[in-house]
Amino acid sequence: GGQLRMRFLVPAADPDPAVPIPSAAAVATLTTLPPSPSGSSVPDLPSGWRLLSCDDDEVNQEVITGIFKPEGFNLDVAMNGSECLKAIDSKPFDLLLLDSMMPGMS
Repeated sequence: GGQLRMRFLVPAADPDPAVPIPSAAAVATLTTLPPSPSGSSVPDLPSGWRLLSCDDDEVNQEVITGIFKPEGFNLDVAMNGSECLKAIDSKPFDLLLLDSMMPGMS
């Protein structure tokens, strides 16, 4: 088996609207983040964060679940765009993991 390693930037709570959000090109140039002090492959985030993973690929959802659930995150899964939108309307989430090529939504 292969290994999946995900790294992402998470903005501080209540970002200042006067501070510009970096462009996708600028974010893409980031290659490494400091390692998690806990040694986890998942960046240290506040405990109890609600995550929503929206992806139509069941294998991707299993991988995401396998990464985040053991780390103590509250993870909801949506298998299509309609489910994703309903989940977003039903409760607040701290982080969304979105499939950029979701059928019917792209």
